[in-house]
Amino acid sequence: MEVYSKSPDYTTNSGLKVSQEDFRVAYQYKQLKPLVKTNAAKTVFYLQPSNMSEGFDEAVQARVENNYNDWQNYMKVVDECYFVRKADDFDDVLFCTCSVGARKQICKHSLVIACTLKIPIFSG
Repeated sequence: MEVYSKSPDYTTNSGLKVSQEDFRVAYQYKQLKPLVKTNAAKTVFYLQPSNMSEGFDEAVQARVENNYNDWQNYMKVVDECYFVRKADDFDDVLFCTCSVGARKQICKHSLVIACTLKIPIFSG
C-alpha cells in the first residue's frame, strides 16, 4: 500500500536548469538591496519587489498575520511583499509568490534566497 507519493509535477534538482540570464537577473535584483525578512527557523522569507514600493513592513505584517481589510488591501499586500518558502516535503525546493515563481519557474527571488542559504544550484 502506498502511503506517500510525490506530486506528478514534482521534479528533482537534477532536472533543474538555471541559465546565466537567471543568475544575471537575480544579481541585478540583489544589487538593489531589497528588504528581506524571515522567520526564526529561516523557512519563510518576505522580499521587497524590484520596484522597491513603500509599505513593505506593513505588507509583511499583513502576510504574517494573514490579515487583510478587503480584496484591494490583499492585492496591495501581494504587490508589495513576495513570499518565498522552503518546501515542507522536499529538500532544497523553494516556492515564490511572484508571477514567475507561481508558474513553477525559477525566479530571481528564489534564486537570491537559494544562494543566501547555500542551496546547491544546477546551471544549464
